Amino acid sequence: MTAADLAARVSAKRIGKEYRVCCPVHGDKNASLEFRDGDKGIVFQCRSQQCVVSDILAAWQLTAADVMTGRATDARTHTPFVYGDEHGAPLFQSVCVVPGFDGKAKSFYVQHPDGRGGWEKGFGGARRVPYNRAGIQGTATVFIPEGEKHVDRLVALGLAATCNVGGAGKWTDTETAALVAAGVQNLIVLPDHDQPGHDHGQLVARLAHGAGLQVKVLDLPGLAPKGDVSDWLAAGHSKDELLALVQATPLWKPDATVTSTNGRAPIVTFLSCVQPEAVDWLWPGRIAVGKYTLFAGEPGLGKTFAMLDVNARVSRGTAFPDGTIAPKGRVLKLTAEDGLADTIRPRIDALGGDPSQIAVLEAVKERDGTRSAISLVRDLQVLAEAIREVDPMLVDIDPLNAYLGGTDTHRDSEVRAALTPILDMAAHRRFALVGIGHLSKDAQRAALHRPGGSIAFVAAARIVLGLVADQQDPERRLLVPLKSNICRPAATLAFRITDDRLAWEADAVADVDVEALFRSSTPSDREEHSGAEQVIVDLLADEASWPLEARLAMEAGQANGVNERTLRRAAKRLGIRIEKSGFGHGGKWLWYRPAATKGTHSGHVPQNTAACPLSPLSKNPWKEEEEALKSVLRGHGPGVLETEAPDPSGSAVPASGSRATTDTTEAPDDVF
Repeated sequence: MTAADLAARVSAKRIGKEYRVCCPVHGDKNASLEFRDGDKGIVFQCRSQQCVVSDILAAWQLTAADVMTGRATDARTHTPFVYGDEHGAPLFQSVCVVPGFDGKAKSFYVQHPDGRGGWEKGFGGARRVPYNRAGIQGTATVFIPEGEKHVDRLVALGLAATCNVGGAGKWTDTETAALVAAGVQNLIVLPDHDQPGHDHGQLVARLAHGAGLQVKVLDLPGLAPKGDVSDWLAAGHSKDELLALVQATPLWKPDATVTSTNGRAPIVTFLSCVQPEAVDWLWPGRIAVGKYTLFAGEPGLGKTFAMLDVNARVSRGTAFPDGTIAPKGRVLKLTAEDGLADTIRPRIDALGGDPSQIAVLEAVKERDGTRSAISLVRDLQVLAEAIREVDPMLVDIDPLNAYLGGTDTHRDSEVRAALTPILDMAAHRRFALVGIGHLSKDAQRAALHRPGGSIAFVAAARIVLGLVADQQDPERRLLVPLKSNICRPAATLAFRITDDRLAWEADAVADVDVEALFRSSTPSDREEHSGAEQVIVDLLADEASWPLEARLAMEAGQANGVNERTLRRAAKRLGIRIEKSGFGHGGKWLWYRPAATKGTHSGHVPQNTAACPLSPLSKNPWKEEEEALKSVLRGHGPGVLETEAPDPSGSAVPASGSRATTDTTEAPDDVF
């Protein structure tokens, strides 16, 4: 046994020509035991307690004969296999020891460069890559045997090959992602002829198939137990015979998977094997590469048009509306609602897109020559083939639920099962995925719950964008962030559709009440808003009662059939300030009269020029209010809104544009 052998066995650290490790005799924590190769064997020195060598060897279950030169125990060979990056630069090496330690036929240990021309034990933070990574770059078809020696044997035959570090059962998503990044499309897995080899082959096939690769698992005929591809070639078989067997082997299918655990096996990844990386953006803050973005809105607002605008910008590599530059690339579309000749192509042309960079997956061609609609559940392989052919930077599905086959779109488990394979494909193939959806009819839901169907559509998305009409300007569209799990929410943008184009506003929209924007604007809702505002105007008429206890305001609302939540929302719109006075049980929540901001006329609640969440009450929504206001309100100095007794007709309503820009604090529900 050499010092290197012992270091691999006891996990010692190399320092120059010596190795250092904690002494097993006195149990120190400062690695005081040093050893190195000497003329007659390994030389030991415990620098802390001067422990006896025989005690050290006994603690490691070794004898003096094991560490002396010229013995049978020194007959081990150490064969290093260097793992390099995409350009061949060494990252780490796997060393095969024959015979192995502790009576094994062979053992392995990993080392990384120590920066001084030598190697140290362990990965040392090195990025995990498959063996022969540079050799598979840009290769369509790659062989996967079990072990570096077999990779080298296949490479010597002129075949592209790779494997993972650690042997059978250690293939991970990291190796799969490296294959995808290298441009690999087809895999031929060559498992060893034993149960661990079979299970390993199925593991590689499952992960590679899930990433959209075509896989064949080839069990070589005539192998002895524990035999491998090198044994098969050594028996006199040729490269041509191997390629003929590959040609005759059918594609691997998931339903053919059988493992030693009744067809199911865990896929475990240690975070130490994961290389941290920043989010890669197609459109910063809105559409991420390798992630799923949900884009939802009411029918007829222009969701498809807005997505075509994104398609056009990506096809040319031009700037997005916020000024960020779109990466130039191809787009793959699935569209179930618009014609290609009369809608999609004319709009792409009008938007300045490059039609040669935008492809549409229209249907599936069956074996009998007929066409059938695409289902993401049934036709995942078809989609994977289309993605390999087009190599898109962006895939958008419009609408998403039209491509889910028989999936019950209201059941979370079914939606997640249908979405997971395409989400995995997006992550492995590195394209941005956008699903377009409609809003549910239940306008009382929170904005994030408005996208129709199961909440799984929203939960699976890393970003959710909503498209809604500006309630004060029906021709104006607002692109609003509803959810963002991977960055801060992006700013709200606005556009109009004019002459077959989108006219985006240069500035972002500020002070948007997202919840109110996605609330219903039916006549009954508008009547509810108006009723709540009427209650507040009536309360404002009694100037002496202000500041007003929140309890009294709620009682007034109940007396007029207005619930607490609606009344508080109306108060916020009209600039009512809500604060707590006092502490503990003696404290009270008080309502304060709205204050005019700089630049407003005395007697008027300041107007918010940003997107207004309150729906118009008529074609000219503020005309009647202004007339009524003249009869019930009068100003008494800057910063104060005063009122007289309400008109007997009860027509008094808030002033024109009465949505305050002053910050307000809304009290919790339970304080009322």
